[in-house]
Amino acid sequence: MHAYMNKHHSVDYKLSAIKYYIKYGDLRKTCKIFNCTQSSLYRLVKRYTTTGNINRKKSKRKIKFTDKFIKYIDSFIRKYSNVTIAQLTKIVNKQFKTKYIYIDIYRLVKK
Repeated sequence: MHAYMNKHHSVDYKLSAIKYYIKYGDLRKTCKIFNCTQSSLYRLVKRYTTTGNINRKKSKRKIKFTDKFIKYIDSFIRKYSNVTIAQLTKIVNKQFKTKYIYIDIYRLVKK
């Protein structure tokens, strides 16, 4: 496991790292000081210099499920409580001739 995995820093912390890197230009040293990976810092710097902020883009993908679809999933889960999300995705896509992905079904079930 990598030492930097699952680290979440505040926006102020990230901006400090970005500004430090922009001022001194040493990626490796900046990453060591701010405890981040080079790829993460590079991605943040690129986003900051092109957009002026470090916020991620929000997904514009809006998934609409029909009541029939939701009821089918609900009854299927009640009947087969050990079904995995991957299995459920495959089953409902076949049943309804759709192309939902794993995360779509996961978010629906999670509600």
